[in-house]
Amino acid sequence: MNADTHIQLVTFGPSRLELVCAEQTEVLSLRRHEKLRGVLALLLCASERTLPRAELARALYGHEQEGRERLEDILNNRSISRVHPCLTREVFFAEIDRVRVSLPAQERFWWDADAFLALVEEAACCDEPQRALLLWQQAEALIGRGTFLSDDVAAPWREQRIVRRKQEKIDRARRQMLRGLGLSVLASGGEEKAEEYLCEYFQEAPNDFHTLELVLRMAVSHQRPDLAIMFYELVEDKVRTSKSPFPIPLSVRNCVQELQSNHCPSHSQQGVLPGVDAQRIHSEFLEIRTSSHDLSFPPVQAVPLTLITSNPALWFSFKLHAWERLISQAYGRADMYAELQQQLNKEFDMVKPRSQSTDTEYYFSRRQALLAIASLPLSWLSESGWNKKTTSSRLLGEEFLPCCAASLTACWHLLRGHEFALVQDIVASSLPFLHALATQSMKRYQPLAANLAIQAYRLLGILALHRNHPEEQEDAFRQAVWISRFADDVSLQVSALISLGYHKSSQEALPLYHRALHLERYENASALVQARLYAELAVAAAMQREEKMAHWYEEQAHKRYPQNPERDPSFLFAEFSLSSFSMELGRMYLVLGQHFPEQRYAQQAQEIFSEVEYTSSVGRSERIRVESLNYQAQVALTLKEKELFQHFLEKGIDGARLLGSQKRWAEIQTVYQQACRLWKQESWLKAYRVLLPSGE
Repeated sequence: MNADTHIQLVTFGPSRLELVCAEQTEVLSLRRHEKLRGVLALLLCASERTLPRAELARALYGHEQEGRERLEDILNNRSISRVHPCLTREVFFAEIDRVRVSLPAQERFWWDADAFLALVEEAACCDEPQRALLLWQQAEALIGRGTFLSDDVAAPWREQRIVRRKQEKIDRARRQMLRGLGLSVLASGGEEKAEEYLCEYFQEAPNDFHTLELVLRMAVSHQRPDLAIMFYELVEDKVRTSKSPFPIPLSVRNCVQELQSNHCPSHSQQGVLPGVDAQRIHSEFLEIRTSSHDLSFPPVQAVPLTLITSNPALWFSFKLHAWERLISQAYGRADMYAELQQQLNKEFDMVKPRSQSTDTEYYFSRRQALLAIASLPLSWLSESGWNKKTTSSRLLGEEFLPCCAASLTACWHLLRGHEFALVQDIVASSLPFLHALATQSMKRYQPLAANLAIQAYRLLGILALHRNHPEEQEDAFRQAVWISRFADDVSLQVSALISLGYHKSSQEALPLYHRALHLERYENASALVQARLYAELAVAAAMQREEKMAHWYEEQAHKRYPQNPERDPSFLFAEFSLSSFSMELGRMYLVLGQHFPEQRYAQQAQEIFSEVEYTSSVGRSERIRVESLNYQAQVALTLKEKELFQHFLEKGIDGARLLGSQKRWAEIQTVYQQACRLWKQESWLKAYRVLLPSGE
């Protein structure tokens, strides 16, 4: 075969090979080569496109010994030449020996699935709208050919972990592509085509209320309130029929109700004074009405919608008013506290922070609104005199607990940034009252107060961790476990035990994790919390050098991890977004790589950690992002990759400085000292010494 011939493998739609040479392309069907398709798919889905022969044999045939012999029949030249006379295994494979089988890199062996993922990643990071749209369209052209691995939907190897993980990445990237195409096309004025993309996107991701709100604002700005209402009704119907635990946020509902009441469905000007554009008036103005079951007020003077949505300070004032109304509705209703947290969590996610450096006014307006909600318990206690003896348990339960539920929700969100000191002060001030209610109050409020107290103690434990105060951290997490005896939410009870075990040795952590598994109502814990528990068990098993058990726990975590984690009722406090899940799996593979260097686990860890940066931003915190950078520096150290280590060391230093976390600095110092021991004579290491706080 000509040395300039390149192999391209198409797996979206019917599998085929394309041999590209100069101006000619020869297309070869793989429909009749079932086992070869399996070998190629498994290798391409694997980290760095390489697998041990034993693992490949087991995946294809279920039995290693017999599978090895049959695998050799697939890999020999006679079998490969049946696809095309000029093909040889030297052309097909980068490496075949007694231990491993490897495929060439993307440059030599192009695969449409990897090309699709690369295009989506590049488009998501692109700041130029026209360039981004072109990349989204190129990605659409690839995936539009058909279903991924459509020839092998029933093949047993489709259930292999590496194949499922690749399928999940493609599914997430496809939804990201639909969103990107919809927003890009809508921004450029293509409303009809944008409608197609966004309708399909919201069918699959109806709980992405942040994108829904963005689309509503864009549709109104394009003089298309009818389009805004259509998208809202689509999401509303999908949320209702899917029995989602998260209702559409109040601010979105209020906005659309006003649009519906003001929007004239036809473009006729009947009943409108001559010279007045009714369509423009209906799309430009949002009338804010005061609603009450007992009182009826005349409408307030209309406020231009564009004024609200284009001014961050005014927009968050509007939001804050809606949030406070939502909180007041929970007064005296003990059954609403968990629902209140879930609703506020969705509301806060919709206004997740943009880059502080590029949109300072938005960032600080959002921060002030969240701080106003976070400080509600302090305001309430101040108004009631700050007296535990004279303030009744009933009043604390009916009014103070809803304020605490809202405050803790805001604190979890503030903690995703770097508001450590403020969250510390707010939580510590109200916790004594929460603790008293959880241990001494009326039975009606005791479990609810305990549920909230667990969250408060866990927040204080996380904050102590980042101040690098291990004794305070241990005490806070132990208090969370102790007070969980009064709680009625088993997901919070499991989360408290996970927090207590997370930073301990594997010998100390495993009993705590097993204790969580054997809680009385463990089966009622949310899927997300169960997935996190199994992920932590996988890390602990890896630390114990229990390779097979670590993989089994990993498999259980994958099985339980929900397709839409943000819809899980524990998403707010579970600390297990998609980026956190990737980081825990990366930790497991990093530890396995240190214990079993011949198995290439470190390379898999590197690939998994790199996903943290590009997973969904919903629920992702700066703490996790910077921690993953430090782990990637550790992986580079394990692989002895000097340039990669420098890259992640620098990014980790920048992240720790911005975060203000002593824990992240301690991690950097540890990995830096390890690097000094590995590369003793390297002068470049000295340049980083002055960047570390203690000059180590």
